[in-house]
Amino acid sequence: MTTLAPDRQHQYAKKSPTLWRSMLRVIWIQHRFSVLVMIGIFGLIAAFMLVTGASIHADFAKYLSNKCSYFGPNPANGTACSNLSASLLHSLNFLTIVEIVMHAVPILIAMFIGAPLVAREFESGSYQFAWTQGTPRSSWLTMKLLFLGFMVVVLAIPLGLIASWYAQPVDAIGFVSHWQPGQFDVTAVTLPAICLTGLLAGVLIGALLKKIVSAIATAGLVVGSLVIGISAYLDDAIFSIHTSASTWYPSDGNIGAVNRFAGVGGGFRSGPRGSWGGWLVNIWYEGLNGVHLSAKASGRVLNQLFSSNPKTTQVESHQYELTWLANHHYSFWISYQPANRFWIAQGVQAIIILALGFILYRVAMTVIRRSA
Repeated sequence: MTTLAPDRQHQYAKKSPTLWRSMLRVIWIQHRFSVLVMIGIFGLIAAFMLVTGASIHADFAKYLSNKCSYFGPNPANGTACSNLSASLLHSLNFLTIVEIVMHAVPILIAMFIGAPLVAREFESGSYQFAWTQGTPRSSWLTMKLLFLGFMVVVLAIPLGLIASWYAQPVDAIGFVSHWQPGQFDVTAVTLPAICLTGLLAGVLIGALLKKIVSAIATAGLVVGSLVIGISAYLDDAIFSIHTSASTWYPSDGNIGAVNRFAGVGGGFRSGPRGSWGGWLVNIWYEGLNGVHLSAKASGRVLNQLFSSNPKTTQVESHQYELTWLANHHYSFWISYQPANRFWIAQGVQAIIILALGFILYRVAMTVIRRSA
């Protein structure tokens, strides 16, 4: 026995690369239609962004050359700046469409690639043959997921890069921010993570339900809820970690205004210098000894402050606000994520989502191993 074991190991080592190559060939034959459709969908979205984005960037180049400023005084050629601003503002409609479609991509991957992957084997009964061959079912699933997951990531990364390039002009002017959930979840870092986790969620649902149609419908609901949950809850949870805080003027405490960083041309600033290009997380009033005021008490303070403010210019108004608050032992605070933490937040979100994907993979593997 001891003299044969090394020979058998050597023979298996020789056969193993051939086996994996054969499996890859079979996987490609089985899933080439799905892969080609996925390439087509990603390609259409990218083509739309490249075509419409070229026009947006051309207008943005003119906007810069004319030294326009949407949130401040424009130079003598105000008419040209007004037209360019209106055109760029209109491009937000296209950006909204792109963001909706890109958020639907992980759902489609889960429904039409992930869910049928295992469910088809159970429903057709082919697992009884496929899983009794020389390849263990765990290797069978792992190879398929490596191939399909690689394709998903390779396609999602450039799509995320194009999406960031597409939104750059309206972000730079200050119409929107790349911190917003619509953009934050579709970058070259977060989009691949969400797509890959959507694929794994679909696989697990298919392994549990074992019926293609049921798995597709359920995967759409589950992954759709996951995508919404990421935008609605996970983003806010990440943004609330290790925030910076500063006192500020109540009149500039509007969340939308503070989250909108300086428009190109220097025409608009809101929030402390460290918050420019960052993301406002929270606002609150403090009383004596740093006690946070309730929403009702904060509203009362705000009404008293604004009703007593006689100043007309912004500088005078800001000075009056600080003096009034100090005299009444109040202060207005904002907490925010600085601009230089954007990619850190991106990485944190991607790690959390990929950790969830790994858990889904392990559960799916356990379900398949225990199946008939």
